[in-house]
Amino acid sequence: MITVRASILVIILAATATALVGSAPMQPGGDLKKTVHDIATQLRKAEKEKGDGKAAKDLAAKTGKKIEETTELMAMFKLRDKGGLGVGSPGALSMTRDGIEPLIREMARIVPPIVLKDIGALEDMGYMIAAMGLIVDAKGPPKAADAKGIKLWHEYAHETHVQGLAFAKVVASKDQAKIKLAAYKVNNACGGCHAFFK
Repeated sequence: MITVRASILVIILAATATALVGSAPMQPGGDLKKTVHDIATQLRKAEKEKGDGKAAKDLAAKTGKKIEETTELMAMFKLRDKGGLGVGSPGALSMTRDGIEPLIREMARIVPPIVLKDIGALEDMGYMIAAMGLIVDAKGPPKAADAKGIKLWHEYAHETHVQGLAFAKVVASKDQAKIKLAAYKVNNACGGCHAFFK
């Protein structure tokens, strides 16, 4: 009888733990980084195969709904040593540029020749930006946002997604002027959102 009761208790505890894990909010750091990479990979695959990106959109929607604070997402754009995703192999583009936000800002002004040595890393960065746009869109604006705020939130998130994809495509050309313009558009989409949502 004791053995049976113990077994039942184990089953109940396991079921409860599973339910709690399933409903827990997305944690910052490793899990979110992996998810952003997964969505970016699916977006790249969809672009190459001319697919609709449904898998990426579904995962982004699921992820966005689990995120409580926008700061968790924004941290992904920081320097790698500050908890961000980073760009390319660690240290490859120098620590001053080893983050999506600082590199995009710099490339919106001038495209350093060193970054053109790793086009694959720049493509990855574009797809990660696009992935972040999807997640931000799915998360939704702050609860206090009015109708205008809600509209702008989704517009900026969508624009970030679109411009991230455009950036990923254009870097293959190695045309510095085109890449600079693409980076400028990404920076504008992100900056516009930050200007409205402090």
